[in-house]
Amino acid sequence: MMINGDMCQDLRERALKEFREYRTPVLVSTDVCARGIDIKELDHVINYDLPHETTTYVH
Repeated sequence: MMINGDMCQDLRERALKEFREYRTPVLVSTDVCARGIDIKELDHVINYDLPHETTTYVH
């Protein structure tokens, strides 16, 4: 499952819901998920490419 800025909000929310409900084991996202996403019991976050601005990464 993936989330990116080109997707409409409904599709983004559905992808996130499926991930939170363990219906999909992996979620790949652009920086659209950099802030404001809280997923309990999330074991791993893998950053492929760090943002250019530290304020994007630290919150």
